[in-house]
Amino acid sequence: MDIIYSVCIFMIGLVFGSFFNVVGIRIPERTFFSLNRSKCLHCHHSLSWKELIPLLSFSIQKGKCKHCTQKISPIYPIVELISGIGFLFSYHVLGHSEALLTALLLISLFSIIMMTDWKYMIIPNKILLFFLPLFTISILLDTPDHLHLNLFGAAFGYGVIAVIILASSGGMGAGDMKLLGLLGFVVGFPKVLSVLLLAAVFGLITAFMLLILGKTMKSTPIPFGPSLALAAYIIFIYGDSWFYPFYYW
Repeated sequence: MDIIYSVCIFMIGLVFGSFFNVVGIRIPERTFFSLNRSKCLHCHHSLSWKELIPLLSFSIQKGKCKHCTQKISPIYPIVELISGIGFLFSYHVLGHSEALLTALLLISLFSIIMMTDWKYMIIPNKILLFFLPLFTISILLDTPDHLHLNLFGAAFGYGVIAVIILASSGGMGAGDMKLLGLLGFVVGFPKVLSVLLLAAVFGLITAFMLLILGKTMKSTPIPFGPSLALAAYIIFIYGDSWFYPFYYW
């Protein structure tokens, strides 16, 4: 029975991941409510259902559009895979607990921001506002007695990025500020501080890898939103006591 549950949850995650790709493209381009089918970004050919099967279509077509043979960005299957694995991992760690809903929402937010921040360098307000009431419901179902810590975490997360923006004359974006405010609301205080520090580690690793691979220059901005969302998910799942030794480095 566990195997059946696992397969179903992984498949559901893949399907949601495919939807998150659509959200991550259409929200920034303001075409989310368009009735038009998904299209190849190169030749604009409308894609059939056979070309939209999560992971499988990308693999069968060898990462290329079968009409114009242009390469398809690997971020699409990456987002689908992250969603599938994230849903499955969350279920295995948290089971049927109230915290599972929050974990799934965090993975969903992470997947969408992977697309919007990497592709467009923005974190749309509409996405954050959509997730806010959902996180509020999940928190009230899971830890209603800690709501004051969640509110303080939101204020701290929003405020600390605001200070960084002012001190660095725009070194970070307003999207990061609002995102950490939302994530601070989810994990609460003082865990939001661990989220920021862990995200900084992820950001440095990402920047180093991109520099080594020649994919970016030192002066090129690197999206920080995915690092924040991933850090929040890890801190939510495992807590932050394991991270305390890093405070004294």
